[in-house]
Amino acid sequence: MLDCQNPCLEANYPAWSPDGRSLAFTTFDGKGENTVNIRIDVLDLATRKIRTITRAAGTDNVTEPRWSPDGRTLVFEVQHYTNAGPTGKVTETAIATVPVTDHVATATVITPWSMCASYPD
Repeated sequence: MLDCQNPCLEANYPAWSPDGRSLAFTTFDGKGENTVNIRIDVLDLATRKIRTITRAAGTDNVTEPRWSPDGRTLVFEVQHYTNAGPTGKVTETAIATVPVTDHVATATVITPWSMCASYPD
């Protein structure tokens, strides 16, 4: 169903949409020696098309997407790292939301970073 080929390193943290027609997940792509591009994708099960909903940038990471009951929004964890790449350490976390649209959208952080919020379930 999902073929994670180069530059894809991993596809993790799947979550079914409320109507059972789509699957949201986190994708980790390798790009260069110490650079990892991270995004939240949605797979349409009928067409097998994958669309990117949001991306991490710089020293941020997005992970563990979960659907709103109406299927129009994803909630997920955002992590800040000390530096990009595999040697970085998490310094703070927050919960964010993003609309599920046909284009890449910017996430809205909904918890204070000082709370170190995680696991949006």
